[in-house]
Amino acid sequence: MPDGLYYQSLLALPLQENALSDVAGYVQFSNVFEINNQNAEIFDNNFPSKEKRILPSQKEFEKACSLPDNAEY
Repeated sequence: MPDGLYYQSLLALPLQENALSDVAGYVQFSNVFEINNQNAEIFDNNFPSKEKRILPSQKEFEKACSLPDNAEY
C-alpha cells in the first residue's frame, strides 16, 4: 500500500500447504475504487428504494480491513 503497510483484507491465504510458494507479484489498484458519492447516488436511484443499513458484522469487517497485518485484533 502507499503507506508501506500490508492490510489483512488484502492478504491471500493458501487453501493447501505450499499453494502460494511459487507465487509473487504486486497489487495495482484500479481507479474504479475511487467512488464519487454523487454519481453513486444517481446510480442507486435507478433501483427501487430500500432501507440502507449497516450491520454489526459489516462494522467488524471494516475494522479488520483497516488493520495492518501485524496489528492485534
